[in-house]
Amino acid sequence: MKRSTRRRQVHPSVIGPHEAFRLVSFLLGGAAQPDDGEPEVYQADVTVALSLLPLVRGELDELETGLLQMARSVVCLRRTRGERDQVSRNLDSE
Repeated sequence: MKRSTRRRQVHPSVIGPHEAFRLVSFLLGGAAQPDDGEPEVYQADVTVALSLLPLVRGELDELETGLLQMARSVVCLRRTRGERDQVSRNLDSE
């Protein structure tokens, strides 16, 4: 299990860096409205959100790597099945 997954399980109410960045971005840009009683976005919030960008990039890199590995596995699996099916068709035709 990856360290980030363990960390999230230990503190399930703590949002991830990408979630915090998006939240500040949405609130600041007007795409989301603050809940009742929630303070407005301050300069410190923007600074913290910007400081999270390296973590966000790291998470996206991990997601990309995982997706690429899964895609390669699917292609290999399909290729293997296709070759096996071709052999079966060749044997059936003999």
